[in-house]
Amino acid sequence: MAGVTAVRLAASDPARPPAGRAAVTGPPGDARAVWPQAVYDLPDRTPDGHSHELVATAGAGRVVLAVHGAGRPGTKKIVRLDRYDRATGEFTTVARLPAGAAGVTLAAADRTRLAWAATERIDDDSIRVRFWTVPPAGGTPVELGRFGPVELRYSAPERLVFAGDGLVLGLSTGGVVRVPLDGGRPAVLPGSEKLRLLDWPWATTRTVPMLERPEDLRDAFDGLGEHATRGSGATPEAAPQPPPSLVNLETGATRPVSEAGLEEPFCGPTRCVGRSTERDPVCQKWGEPDRPHDVMTGSPPPADVISRCRPDLLGRLVARGLDGSGQRPLRTAGLPAGLLLDRFAVVTAPGVFADPPPDAGTGVISPTPNPTPPPLRTPEAGAPGDSPITGMPGQVVVDLVTGRPAWVPAADLSAELRPWWGWADPATPGRITVLDLSLI
Repeated sequence: MAGVTAVRLAASDPARPPAGRAAVTGPPGDARAVWPQAVYDLPDRTPDGHSHELVATAGAGRVVLAVHGAGRPGTKKIVRLDRYDRATGEFTTVARLPAGAAGVTLAAADRTRLAWAATERIDDDSIRVRFWTVPPAGGTPVELGRFGPVELRYSAPERLVFAGDGLVLGLSTGGVVRVPLDGGRPAVLPGSEKLRLLDWPWATTRTVPMLERPEDLRDAFDGLGEHATRGSGATPEAAPQPPPSLVNLETGATRPVSEAGLEEPFCGPTRCVGRSTERDPVCQKWGEPDRPHDVMTGSPPPADVISRCRPDLLGRLVARGLDGSGQRPLRTAGLPAGLLLDRFAVVTAPGVFADPPPDAGTGVISPTPNPTPPPLRTPEAGAPGDSPITGMPGQVVVDLVTGRPAWVPAADLSAELRPWWGWADPATPGRITVLDLSLI
């Protein structure tokens, strides 16, 4: 990555928690109980009766809401942006979208600033991205500029953050666009054309593969990001990618990443999570856990072997340093879905939870697991642990610093791009529950 040109947009890397090597402690609990400082409710409608959706968090229990306009039931047209303050319980209108604005695709906010990006379809194969901001005190939105056209088959906007005196937009298949706040044309940062933005200022050489048909990335355009190209078997074969590394877009520094022994890795500036490629020899002997048998005799295994081997079907999840050092098992089998803030591992479709924990040296799951995760207050939604929104299995978020895991609903598959959730909980009708990991 010698061609990367360092661009100074901020004073230094944001402060981060120590790397930590805490073991995962106990099965996951409800997020409210595990992180009470980071979970809170807000009304599901504004004081004037409009529905809304969460588009950004702004620290200290403040969120930005895209407010839907009046009209026929089910309309999702966004007409304005409101802030909600957890401390006061008040809604404040920050901006009304100008006529002709294309809605809100991504938003970035902090205590004083608000900006957003909106995608416009130019034709069946390409889009344009428009950027807007509002003065700190609110008022009339100002258009900062436009970027594009961008081939839809090539890239989709997926991350927008403030960086010093500008905005930066990350594109899924590579490219980090700088948007000046004081005027100037949005442009790709030099050397970032094949990099995917993680947590500013870090980017990765691992990008969403370019696909051959525009329709293959339709879901990514709707916000599904990397998961639109993984695991389904419906997309074309991905082209080989270079050895992975991380690049600091401020300084040009690089960090090599070792993915040896990992499947579906997600890496941040200091650590990775993923599925270990190592398999339990006992489980290999008995074949797939759903159809267990001794490959030599055809006889069924003991019940404790079936229980032990079920997690091995998906692979044991582990966390470790970028160079592969300090590997330790997480306490659940499932599918790795992301690493948020370089600290929180997200596991979707979680399976068996080990009790007691897996052996720290080998990662072998105990033969006496607890196969029934706690329900999310809604037995009627489906199997225990199912999301009250989709009926799909919930997600587990593991704090790799403290080792504490928590259940959250599987509201969507884009969690690796934003460290917050918002969902409707049947236990609190008329309210939206928010989990903001930045408050932990």
